[in-house]
Amino acid sequence: MTVARLSIALMATALTIVPATAQWRDGQPPMAGNATTRSGQPLTLPAPPAAADPARIELARFAAAYAAAGRPRVVVFWNRELTADLDSGREEVTRLHVDGEQRAEGSRSETAWRRGTDTEVTANGSSRIDAEQVTTTRTLDPGRRAAADDEARDFDIERGFSDALADAGVRLIDRTAILRTTALGNDTANVQSIETRALLGRAEWTLEVVAMNDGRRRIVGRDLASGQVVVRAVSAGRPPVGSQPYVAGERGFVRASVAAPGPYAVGRQIALDAMRAIARR
Repeated sequence: MTVARLSIALMATALTIVPATAQWRDGQPPMAGNATTRSGQPLTLPAPPAAADPARIELARFAAAYAAAGRPRVVVFWNRELTADLDSGREEVTRLHVDGEQRAEGSRSETAWRRGTDTEVTANGSSRIDAEQVTTTRTLDPGRRAAADDEARDFDIERGFSDALADAGVRLIDRTAILRTTALGNDTANVQSIETRALLGRAEWTLEVVAMNDGRRRIVGRDLASGQVVVRAVSAGRPPVGSQPYVAGERGFVRASVAAPGPYAVGRQIALDAMRAIARR
């Protein structure tokens, strides 16, 4: 056996008998020390920890700020504003209902002569019309604003918004419930007065969410006791989108498109944007 072949044989023997646990790197522990084993697979290092969810971080910051504020009770004004009107205006509404029928009968006969035409026309007609006019008075609602979506979608957006606040520990108070219970036994002619009395007795904050003409939502929060604006922000209701993988397209690989969020996800994002703004203040 030549010297070259002997050297190769000795190196192969040394690599065979040295265990994997003894493969040290300079100044570092062996790679096999903290590794996990898979059946039939080589030793691998543990997987890196999962990245923190940004939404969870925002919720934790808001929870701390909300607790520092004394966990106030919040009334949500969805598609509604707390206006400066002190009295409830009224308007008269007139409706006119018309119900009728019309009938006509006629006949026509023509006799042709050599020098002309003789025509005779007879007609009979009758008509009946019933009309009813009703005038009512209704209370104006200056605080109400139009929804940006149809009824079903708007309900799902509001549901996502309220669920996100509840998940963060917000003490939500229903506006309808406190209005009805406060109005019991009181003069109901002035809705603004009853609403103010209900809010001061049952809540500390109001949170308004109103659709704007560009598709975003305007968010305004107020402290009822001090009159301070707690938050003033806008939200497009679009959850953040990370880097998308490449997919095969007509002209090569392109970034995958992101599906539009559903109404429930839009509502949750509006709530996250509101809580983020509150935590910053």
